Amino acid sequence: MWKKNKFFESIGLKSFNKTDMKECLDKGYFNAKGLKSKSGKVYDAKLVMKITDQYVDWQMYFK
Repeated sequence: MWKKNKFFESIGLKSFNKTDMKECLDKGYFNAKGLKSKSGKVYDAKLVMKITDQYVDWQMYFK
């Protein structure tokens, strides 16, 4: 896992810190707040980590 990730940057999450990583490894997800859409709207989402053979994929769930 990298602290900087193109997917995270595209949704406005600038960094992925140790607390987020620990929560993600323990639960399989973490809650991200203050994300921004391409149109500039701010939203919150649950980011779920899916591990495939070679990659880590992310899915977003909204309340």
